[in-house]
Amino acid sequence: MKKSFADILQDFDSVQQRKLAAKVPEWAETEGLQTVSSLALEQCSSSATARYKAALAARILAGRKRTCIADLTGGLGVDSWAFSQVAAKVVYNELNTKLCDAVRENFKRLGCSNISVSNTDAMNCVPSLGQVDLLYLDPSRRDKAGKKVFLLEDCEPDILAIKPQLFSYCPHLLLKLSPMADISLVAERLGPCLREVHVVGTDGECKELLCWLEKTWRGGYTITVADLPDAPFTFLAADEAAAEPRFPQSAESLVGRAVIVPGAVALKAGCANLLCQRNGWTRLGRHTSIYLSDEGPWRIAEVLPFSNPNIRALGRKYPFSEVTARNIPVTSEELKRKMGVAPSDNTHIYACTCDFADGSSGRFLIVARRAGD
Repeated sequence: MKKSFADILQDFDSVQQRKLAAKVPEWAETEGLQTVSSLALEQCSSSATARYKAALAARILAGRKRTCIADLTGGLGVDSWAFSQVAAKVVYNELNTKLCDAVRENFKRLGCSNISVSNTDAMNCVPSLGQVDLLYLDPSRRDKAGKKVFLLEDCEPDILAIKPQLFSYCPHLLLKLSPMADISLVAERLGPCLREVHVVGTDGECKELLCWLEKTWRGGYTITVADLPDAPFTFLAADEAAAEPRFPQSAESLVGRAVIVPGAVALKAGCANLLCQRNGWTRLGRHTSIYLSDEGPWRIAEVLPFSNPNIRALGRKYPFSEVTARNIPVTSEELKRKMGVAPSDNTHIYACTCDFADGSSGRFLIVARRAGD
């Protein structure tokens, strides 16, 4: 039976509600919450990343009484909701009137009595705030045609253009930027007032960059890796520059070692050599962020030189296996097609360039199998 338009709308709303509940499970028991659009839901923070921002805000504002946080680009309001749990007052501002009206009703249903709602341009909102301790902005990363952008000056609002004016009202800025943004370029553009950069993700997937700017700060910036729910760790760019990676002795020495592949959050933060130093790992190559450890569920079963005959041989020997290519002139998908393998939970074949302690290097096919298989 063909569905009516009303049924289609109801199905769409049901899907949106399920997505919202998955992203912000704390809201799941509250009926009647509105998502307004799939884009608003896509762009909003998860409760995990929102709570991380709230904890950071609480640390920034530690020691102050009756704190006020202004969320100038409010969106679906998840960040404002999290901020309301650590600040005495939160100002939620959103330019989109329809979204703003929906979020105002959502806050009522959620019982967020310390959030006031404003519907205007971010810079029009600021002069009316009065005393505010922290300004938070999540600039839109889409241009007028709806395409994604990554440079600070291409986002809306343009943080680089309005930063001096923002600092005239508040000494602390917290920015949420694209996870695709280059940290060193962001640091250069934001200037010496950048105090902390947080690379935040969940379960290995990088979600956002958080930048804390303090008006009078000139002490350089730290980088924090926050791969939730794991405990975060913090380092300086100079720490990574000074860290000396360890490389394996030979291809034969790889057999029996555990394979460790860091998630995108740590790799984005740029701490590839520090991972060796802090964890006692061995790095497979100077430009290959795959590591060896004495402990881990995946063990190397065999290592072969990278060649077409060996590619075909491993495809026949391990017809069910995952395939990853790193630092080698072939993509993972291309290599998978050459091998003709199907997905597997117990075998993973890595094709990569390895560097060794004696200075030699080469390309290899490394077969890792789950312990016990």
